[in-house]
Amino acid sequence: MFTVVCPNPDCGQAIDRSAWWLLQREAYSACPACGADMAKAIDEQRMALCRDGYADAEQAREMPIAS
Repeated sequence: MFTVVCPNPDCGQAIDRSAWWLLQREAYSACPACGADMAKAIDEQRMALCRDGYADAEQAREMPIAS
């Protein structure tokens, strides 16, 4: 699982998401605590996964769970 943190400085809610979820093209979400748009934080995690060699959701499905 990977942690995505709400960009709202007054919130900071952390959400755990799988690599598969993060690599979905339409994986955008609002913070469950404050409703802030988390698109930028999700994109940053997605780019980090791609730099690590996971180019798509199918590869991520095979990825071991991070501890």
